[in-house]
Amino acid sequence: MPSIDRLLTNAEDNSIKVKRIDEQVIKKIETHASPYRTGIYSPDTAVSDSKSVAKKLYSLLKEQDVKFELSFPLLEQNEQEKTVSTQNRKISYGYVYNCAGAHADRVAKLFGKGEDYTMVSFKRIL
Repeated sequence: MPSIDRLLTNAEDNSIKVKRIDEQVIKKIETHASPYRTGIYSPDTAVSDSKSVAKKLYSLLKEQDVKFELSFPLLEQNEQEKTVSTQNRKISYGYVYNCAGAHADRVAKLFGKGEDYTMVSFKRIL
């Protein structure tokens, strides 16, 4: 369970109240969960519906004439030119918002950010 241990350590290092819980406790908290041996309970954090948040943000920004480029693999970026490249084209940008989901760590690293971080799945960690 190195991922669970790493998450617990990160939380504790950042003064976030967490504790390791077993399958029985998980089932008491969330009856529909299908836990794998152990989990983390964090009473002071919440999970949001990220798709709903993203859809609302998209709607609000579209009203402000913000242009969106979606669903393409980002291959490289050039901070001096303020461009990102895909397989087929180069795109100029003013700001880049990293909404790459499971690929967010890879995109961040492309920009020289989050070099020490790796995406850890929170669903069915085995």
